[in-house]
Amino acid sequence: MCIAVKYCGNCNPEIDAPRIIGQWMKILGGDKITFQPEPKNPADLLVIICGCRKACVDRPEIRTMGKRIIVIKGKWIDGRSIGEHEAVQKLVNGVESIGRNPGPHIRKK
Repeated sequence: MCIAVKYCGNCNPEIDAPRIIGQWMKILGGDKITFQPEPKNPADLLVIICGCRKACVDRPEIRTMGKRIIVIKGKWIDGRSIGEHEAVQKLVNGVESIGRNPGPHIRKK
């Protein structure tokens, strides 16, 4: 499985994005997952992680980098306020859902 992670510039952070991604990668581990910052082909999962709700890096040209997309906008995912631990769990669940249902799905804004 190929996973791409796209960070914003982190100019107005509400969360510690590198820590969230680091915890997530530690939980996943294993050799079946490849992390690529900018894949040549769309990744199985693209995580767009933005430090605040503005989500400046969540743009159409970035979204082409993934077949499935999870967007973290500061303390928000899917219109819900979350904590950093919940963000990590949401990312773990995203990878698990691809394993159960590998078909393409791109979440709209």
